[in-house]
Amino acid sequence: ILQKMVVCKQGEDVHSNMWAQIVCHRIMTEYDYEAHLDRLRAIYRRKSSILLEAMERYFQPLGITWSHFEGGLFAWCSLPDGVDMLDFVKRATAHKVCVVPGTAFLTDESEPCQAFRINFSTPTDEQLTEGIRLLAETYEEMTK
Repeated sequence: ILQKMVVCKQGEDVHSNMWAQIVCHRIMTEYDYEAHLDRLRAIYRRKSSILLEAMERYFQPLGITWSHFEGGLFAWCSLPDGVDMLDFVKRATAHKVCVVPGTAFLTDESEPCQAFRINFSTPTDEQLTEGIRLLAETYEEMTK
């Protein structure tokens, strides 16, 4: 596979800069990459569990749904029909919680979309739980 990657890389830009080559070489020869991946998997497994627990606690009673995932760093959620997604995003941002509206991923942004995406890779465990709580609070404020 390495030889095939080399051929593909040469077709793009001949070679990587020397510094990048040195860094890659050191990582591949002096670092236990598999152990690093194992650590990352454990961290993201924990974070995804915390996120799912928070969504079950705060979203489920409100009818906010989410897709179940087995990998990746994002959760897709959907608000019940009739909620103004852009207003939801604006209000959530005012609470210092950022989500990406599903319309950002549509080919036609004028299409209705109740979905939003949450990234769980960066926030702390506490921020994940608090962020979901604040999103639920935002939804409740909008639907009073």
